[in-house]
Amino acid sequence: MLFCRIKIVLLVLTVFAVLTSRPCLGNYDYIDITNPFLRKIPMAISCFSTVNRGNDEVDLAAKNRELLRKSLEFTSYFSIIHNKTLTPDNGSKTALTRPNFKKWTDSGAEILITGNVEIINKSMKLELRLYDTVNKKMLFGKSYKTAINNSRRVIHRFCSEVIYYITGSRGIFYSKIAFLSSVAGKKRDLHLRF
Repeated sequence: MLFCRIKIVLLVLTVFAVLTSRPCLGNYDYIDITNPFLRKIPMAISCFSTVNRGNDEVDLAAKNRELLRKSLEFTSYFSIIHNKTLTPDNGSKTALTRPNFKKWTDSGAEILITGNVEIINKSMKLELRLYDTVNKKMLFGKSYKTAINNSRRVIHRFCSEVIYYITGSRGIFYSKIAFLSSVAGKKRDLHLRF
């Protein structure tokens, strides 16, 4: 009887040790997406300002802002604040360099991204800044000059910088996901790039 109890205790301890250790994860980032207590950081993204205010710049600014919003929202680190009352007066260059921090903190945002777009010939200059609205300071800013059709890559590069600044980890942008698929008995390698 005593021997049987010892076996049960050893079995329970072994199962507990196996379940609580994670040696197979190695150097990989581990994000528990099932954790309901993961706090999302309230973030606002102001309307991007434009230099020449032409229709092409205004459209490109809106598209880049929307891509940035969707990309950062996809990471599940941020809760993007959608407040239409904050956008009408934020299309100026002043909003990029000197945001109204009180206005943004009153909306619930703890961090803010501002942007400016300029079309020069067939290229684009995109300036983005990340602010801490609570402490009223700029955390970092980046300026990119690239082809207009390269917006996605530039936005994802900035998203990687934001994730790295906030978490200390590079995040999913510029990473590849590889997996095997077996459809009708044929194996295929699939690679996705963000």
